[in-house]
Amino acid sequence: MKVVLSEIEAGFSIWGRLQRLWEKARPEKPVPDIVEKFLMVFQTHGVYGNQIPRFFGHGLSIADIQVREKLLEKIDDRMLDDVCDLLAVRREWFDGASDKIYPTHDFYKNPKGFGLLIENIISKNARNRLSGCLLAVEDSKYPDPALLILQEEIGGIGEVPIYRFHICNNWSFSYWRSRADLVACIAQAENNGVYIHGVYQDRAYIKRLGGGLELLGWKDEGVHGIRGKIWYPEDMLYDPELYLKNVGSFDGGAELVLALERWLKWADLGLMKTENIPDPSIDRFQEKLEEICR
Repeated sequence: MKVVLSEIEAGFSIWGRLQRLWEKARPEKPVPDIVEKFLMVFQTHGVYGNQIPRFFGHGLSIADIQVREKLLEKIDDRMLDDVCDLLAVRREWFDGASDKIYPTHDFYKNPKGFGLLIENIISKNARNRLSGCLLAVEDSKYPDPALLILQEEIGGIGEVPIYRFHICNNWSFSYWRSRADLVACIAQAENNGVYIHGVYQDRAYIKRLGGGLELLGWKDEGVHGIRGKIWYPEDMLYDPELYLKNVGSFDGGAELVLALERWLKWADLGLMKTENIPDPSIDRFQEKLEEICR
């Protein structure tokens, strides 16, 4: 019996060693090198290989794009820095030091900062073509995310616009404080002539984009290429029922009260008023608060 057990143990030991050797020998998922990333980041944003010299310049030729070795010789630090500035991409991603492609902005508890970001983008962009998309889960429950992506037109190839994107994440759509701050951001966008349309999407997709780990583009459609059920975030500026939809209602509706109070707080500071939304909408939110508190 002991001989049999020792043979079984020896067999498992050999199998374990073979598994470890196989794991070491198995090729890892290939990581794109700097030339691949250079071509990929342009193509994802709508600029295809032979169009790169015309759009980006920097002494590149179509011949450089066609031959990998020639392109590698041309790519230098200055060129990479300029690509990052042009398309709002992180240099650390190009260098292989990070998987995070895009910088992300966090305006939770700081909706005024979002207004400053919009004003800064508009002041530096002569085209003044800025829009956005708010992604949320339709039947959201805490802590389901929301994601606000700003889309800035930076040029074009023929009649096809080219965009760069600004990711504003860290929103929990069903959390009362986050909901109010997000709506204050929507109002400031409206005040600056920036229209934010809404799309309902699934949780996994929103998390993936919100982490800045996936190249954005959707070709010439920009954020309008994001498929899903369309909704209208600006309605939360004047419709308290929509504003409170799926907001967590723990402790007998306490979160609904807190959500309305925070909406009214931002309204008192002038963040909820827009040219398109009249002051009487404030009365509707106040009336809803009184109704819940009865």
